[in-house]
Amino acid sequence: MTPRARRAAIAAGIVIGGAWSVVSALDLAAPGPRGPASSSYATAREGFAAWAELLERAGHPVRRLRGAIESRALGRGSTVVVLDPDAVPHAETLALERFVRGGGVLIGGGAGPNGWLARIAGGGVRWSALGDERPRALRAGLRSQGVRRLRTAGEGAFTDTGPLRPVIAGAAGALAATGRVGQGRVVALADASALQNRLLAHADNAAFALALASPTRRPVLFAEGAHGYGRSTGLGAVPSRWWTALGGVALAALAFMASRVRRLGPPEAAGRPLAPPRRAYVDALAATLARSDARAQAGAPVRAAARRAVERRGGLGPHASDEAVRAAARRLGLAEREIEAVIGSRVDDLAAGAALARLTGGAGA
Repeated sequence: MTPRARRAAIAAGIVIGGAWSVVSALDLAAPGPRGPASSSYATAREGFAAWAELLERAGHPVRRLRGAIESRALGRGSTVVVLDPDAVPHAETLALERFVRGGGVLIGGGAGPNGWLARIAGGGVRWSALGDERPRALRAGLRSQGVRRLRTAGEGAFTDTGPLRPVIAGAAGALAATGRVGQGRVVALADASALQNRLLAHADNAAFALALASPTRRPVLFAEGAHGYGRSTGLGAVPSRWWTALGGVALAALAFMASRVRRLGPPEAAGRPLAPPRRAYVDALAATLARSDARAQAGAPVRAAARRAVERRGGLGPHASDEAVRAAARRLGLAEREIEAVIGSRVDDLAAGAALARLTGGAGA
């Protein structure tokens, strides 16, 4: 790689690393919507970040439970939210069932079959993908809390609620149903879209979101392990966006260090090397010939070219005799030394060259 290309590559590395760091810093300062559906971490349209903030403003302590759901991590007097989970393993289903029977409140369900929820509720809960976008409240208790009509995405309904009692329903079936299980209570939702960021501000959705967590100051736990958030410690707890920003800073730093390090090898030439002067070339060639034992052979082409020039300009044939060539050379004004060199009666390469130059005007034969 040439020095210029190396400098260009280093400059490009610094620019790319710096731009990467700036973009990552802006993303950390003002992140765009992201996160899985029905996660309290998610600021995307289908997330619960707005619901979690609404609960905190209303006085509810809000916690995020990362990793597997375990009985000891669930407070008896709290409300646990498990909506639209990726999966609920059998061990976690048993932990949730013990939690509810011990006096806890579970808000569970979401779009799709919920076999784990039916087990906790006592069976008989059946879900359908056909839902209502404007279901109504069925119980006076909800209406007294300002919940009369909801706005949903119509992503599902319960065609059978089993032992649970429908509290929000439409023509396609129940959106929400509740019932006691042991000392606790289960609230089943067939469609969580009314609580998501995209629809929380519509109709009576916000009032419904607060009514689910009542009474005031009851702790609310969002089970984030169901959305892929595991327990992380040490370096694993550092957010991926931070690693991205640190990577950009490291790249820019390495490029800057490479630009300042001392180069190995000879220094760069100040200019382009030029060919040596003609005089130096002639002197070098003459020195080479002087050390050689074949001086006569080296000057033979010059003598032959000079003789051909005399024959051509003197009107002679290619095989003229030495006497004819000598006479023609005298007519052409060559000196006797040059004539003898052309004829070859004496070895004088300088005289032969001078004769050739005189006859050809320096252009050669």
